[in-house]
Amino acid sequence: MRYIGILLLITLVQGCVKPYNPNVHSPGTGYLVVEGNLNSGPATTNIILSRSIPLSDTASEVYENTAVVTVEGSDGTSFTSTALDSAGIYAFGVLPLDNTKTYRLNIKTADGNQYLSNYVRVIPTPPIDSISNNEQSDGVHVYVNAHNPANNTHYYLWNYVETWEYHSAEETELKYVKDSGTVVARLPWEEIYTCWESDISTSLLLYSTAKLGQDVVSQAPLLLIPRNSDKLMVEYSVIATQCGLSDSAYNYLLLMQSNTENLGSIFDPLPSALKGNIQCVTDPSQTVVGFVNASGSQQKRVFINSPADWDDYPTCYLKDTVLPKDPVILAWYFADVTPHPVPIGPNGDPDPPPSELYIPLGSSLMPPGWTSNIEECIDCRLKGGSTTKPSFWP
Repeated sequence: MRYIGILLLITLVQGCVKPYNPNVHSPGTGYLVVEGNLNSGPATTNIILSRSIPLSDTASEVYENTAVVTVEGSDGTSFTSTALDSAGIYAFGVLPLDNTKTYRLNIKTADGNQYLSNYVRVIPTPPIDSISNNEQSDGVHVYVNAHNPANNTHYYLWNYVETWEYHSAEETELKYVKDSGTVVARLPWEEIYTCWESDISTSLLLYSTAKLGQDVVSQAPLLLIPRNSDKLMVEYSVIATQCGLSDSAYNYLLLMQSNTENLGSIFDPLPSALKGNIQCVTDPSQTVVGFVNASGSQQKRVFINSPADWDDYPTCYLKDTVLPKDPVILAWYFADVTPHPVPIGPNGDPDPPPSELYIPLGSSLMPPGWTSNIEECIDCRLKGGSTTKPSFWP
């Protein structure tokens, strides 16, 4: 995680803009950054430890990989994590947290420092009632609905994973085999027309019912699928995870949201100092970034079909090319083996073929040769997806 430096712009000085960079001090190893939620439900608990780096540093994230991380209960219980990999992930599995007790995080790093969070109570998390959607002029808006009859949650956090099916502009049933110089049928697992792609939420999705008469979440915005996005070309699914927050955790995340998402102009609020509930007990002067919260989590998945008026269907910008069933021409197009002499195009210049051609569906019925096109029009994987069908897909 990168810490946020503050940049003040001084304007109206002979029409120029002069940046001012304050002296922001960071220790040589960076601030310790703690991410994760102590999960009291059936889901596992993962804590991620990393170090902050200056905004001017081009290095990737620096993870804290050799720490000892435990969860301690006010009743003397203790749970030790297992370091999963080199990405600073410490896994606890399923934590049997007691809602009548409080818990804290205890972190000991390789440099000899110890960090303790405040003891926190376990916040109840009610189920998600529904995930609804509404098509508007700018796209499809997706909402979360929930309620807690016990009226004791009040503060909510959501994240989501979205997955969608999409197709390439043209479908192919044949392929060129370079070794043999022949065209053969594609096997079922070589199909490159249908793909699935996934993405995760990147914003802090917060909601409070504290000022309402009842603990009811009604049409809380989750995400927007922009109009004409290929996410709704065929079928779309989103799984939302809901967590309850303490009022302190909510206010901390609300301030973080303001610092990171609302700094677009000089009229936006200035960044504020984030003070979490984790302290370095061996060196109290150290800054620690993060807030420990304990709660259950609830999930719900829905599928959304493509609206009738959704018109983002792929088209190929290049017309199909009909190739004669000539091994020399096929090798030129598909294997980049240049024939001698090189064919001359209509304008009198050498006529190089498009690269990496594929053979669309049904072309075997089109004499006098194979109908071909460029891979961008045929291979759905080039848009970032995978041909592996997700296990939850219908």
